[in-house]
Amino acid sequence: MQKKPTLIQFDWSGTISDDTHPVYLAFNRTAQDLGLPEIQDKKEWLKLTVKSLEAHFSELLNKNLTSREVWDMYASNFQTVSNEGTKPLIYDEVRDVLKHLKKEGKKMIVISAHPTKSLIKEAQDYGIDQYFEDIIGSVIDKSDSIKDLPKRFGFDISNSIYIGDTIQDIKASKKAEVPIIALSRGYHSREILLSENPDFIWDNLHPAKTEL
Repeated sequence: MQKKPTLIQFDWSGTISDDTHPVYLAFNRTAQDLGLPEIQDKKEWLKLTVKSLEAHFSELLNKNLTSREVWDMYASNFQTVSNEGTKPLIYDEVRDVLKHLKKEGKKMIVISAHPTKSLIKEAQDYGIDQYFEDIIGSVIDKSDSIKDLPKRFGFDISNSIYIGDTIQDIKASKKAEVPIIALSRGYHSREILLSENPDFIWDNLHPAKTEL
């Protein structure tokens, strides 16, 4: 990484927060609500995440629902799952890495498809909300936000980088012309991530302490 960024944009699910199990449960509840079959095998479900939630359901539905309507159903189910006690967990190294980056003067924001209320609550529960300039959730198409948010903080795109864990993150970053670090410990495997040619690929966030 030749030029170190001053603004670091983070995805949340699979990047900051290990939430695959509550997301899986909320996905299946949304399927039930839509009269669709549940995915019983979690490994098979993870393969489906190469598509968006809305794309998966729209392929199976005869009735016409907007992406936002499907997403709102999912967000409600995710909140219910969390309230019932199945909660996401912060990845082990995240607190230490964020503390280090803040000390180094980095500006950090979150841009995620995850529901905004859940994002803020998780960040507070994890004790990391103070590290971020902004936490932005419920973003279905991330590319515009990844491109435009650096301007809010007075940075051009060359001073920014995005960190995510899915091929959707890679595609959105490329569209926004912002470099992407793909993490292979989240929703998509290293093999799947490499198929989209990310700028960098890491196993976790540990390298951020020396490379950002």
